[in-house]
Amino acid sequence: MDVPTSRIPTTLDAQAGLYRSILRERRVLIVLDNVASTEDVRPLLPGSSTCLVLVTSRSRLSGLVAREGASRVTLDMLSRDEAVELLREVVGAERVDAEPAALAELAALCGYLPLALRIAAERILNHPQWTLADLLVDLADERDRLDALSTADDDETTAVRAVFSWSYRALPPDTARMFRLLGLHQGTEISADVAASLAGSRLTVARRQLDTLAGLHLVEEVSRDRYRFHDLLRVYAADCAERDEPQDERRDATRRMLSWYLHAAEAADKALSPYRERVPLERPTRLPPSFVDYDQAWEWCEAERSNLVAAIRQADEIGESDLAWRMPGALLTYFTHRKPRVDWLVSHQVGLRASRRAGDRFGEAWMLTSLSLAHRELRQFDEAMDCLTAALPLWREVGVRWAEGWALFDIGFLHHERQDHIAALSFLQQALEVRREAGDQWGEGSTLGLLGEVLYRLGRLDEAADHAERSLDLQRATGNQRGMASAMHTLGLVHHDRGQVEAGLERLREALALRQETHNHLGEAKTLRAMGELERRRGDLDAAREHWRQALEILERLDDPEAAQVRAALA
Repeated sequence: MDVPTSRIPTTLDAQAGLYRSILRERRVLIVLDNVASTEDVRPLLPGSSTCLVLVTSRSRLSGLVAREGASRVTLDMLSRDEAVELLREVVGAERVDAEPAALAELAALCGYLPLALRIAAERILNHPQWTLADLLVDLADERDRLDALSTADDDETTAVRAVFSWSYRALPPDTARMFRLLGLHQGTEISADVAASLAGSRLTVARRQLDTLAGLHLVEEVSRDRYRFHDLLRVYAADCAERDEPQDERRDATRRMLSWYLHAAEAADKALSPYRERVPLERPTRLPPSFVDYDQAWEWCEAERSNLVAAIRQADEIGESDLAWRMPGALLTYFTHRKPRVDWLVSHQVGLRASRRAGDRFGEAWMLTSLSLAHRELRQFDEAMDCLTAALPLWREVGVRWAEGWALFDIGFLHHERQDHIAALSFLQQALEVRREAGDQWGEGSTLGLLGEVLYRLGRLDEAADHAERSLDLQRATGNQRGMASAMHTLGLVHHDRGQVEAGLERLREALALRQETHNHLGEAKTLRAMGELERRRGDLDAAREHWRQALEILERLDDPEAAQVRAALA
């Protein structure tokens, strides 16, 4: 059930429909863990009676019982004996068996909740000179303090909050501050770099504090330098920040974090596409990570994608409009290469709204132009053209010539996708002129490459080869490997049509290697398909079948319509 991103719709209703159609007639156990509300569950309920859904939650989710006929199974806390045994295992029998009554009282004060018991046990281990009775006095005082602040309708987590508070107040001041500042982060995982940016501290200091928090079970280390909260602890940390951190400090910490994400995304973008034009940024207050190559930058973007989308939303929510549009702008290369269509669309819609609210015409033009690419990937050609026709006069208004060339190029590309090659030729020639005048060598090379492809489609082989060769020279000079691969592919097709099979195969092999190196899977499939045709032409049917088989495997994974044509060729 590995659905390619190209098939994932952008609306929740459509996503739910696709999800249910995939599950139809399958026998699947679906586990939805730690659900917050009924609304989170309903889109994930399959329509087939062959599937079983198991939902875990601290809430009663009465709506699912009433409307969907769910069966509720209420799980109790650990029993007294189970809770006591858990404490004995963690702390050690030799120490706690001397105080059985205190041990039982500690388990009760923890509400027999495993998370609270684990945290309490770590507190005991960290104070070997204290008796359990000494620790109970502290915890009982904290429980009384929280009870005094509680209301009759407080939820059932009072016990665990008492243990959190007990442990939080025992932390060294700088580590306690780190804990509560982590509550300002709205993503799924927190890197040590982000923690350091929140606290405004050195990375080594942040790592030491995170290790302390992990040792006390206040955060969980999921991989090297990456941490996450239990959701109850996340809420508690955010509450601590609201209560104990001055408003100005919270605002400054959040802005430091969002600024770090922006500059880190920009550094990754430069590694993915070193020579393209980009938005100028202020000098960073904290150095972003350095990426040695394309793959390292790609891996960082993959790991941080959900955090970056959350950061974009957070920037918009707190009124940091500049950050809210610049962050998606810095992710342009990753989005165009990886094509996570939903995140691409959502992040740019947030950025567009933020730039318009701030009256930032440059930001609005950037978001519209980049958003058009997301619509194009979704085959929403009318929406893409609307974005570009709105962006083009904005670029002319702000006087950014290279960006005007970018918009003209994308209009030409859109006409090319619609098979209107004459219109594409006109806009691409305008884009080429503007990009040359602006000194945009990267853009010039890209435009020459697409012009070569359009001229090939029009049957003008000599002109196509000339444009592709000039594109290849410029792409080599700027290090644009994807552009180089496109130019080589076009040259391979030209050689093919001229009957120069060996020369065509050699160019296509070069294109294939570059496309594999840069994770351009759709381009890889198209080159494999072309290679299969050349192999068939020279009579090597086994080689042709193998190339087409590989192409078909990729196209089916991407759910691309060209799969049907390759399947027919194989047949």
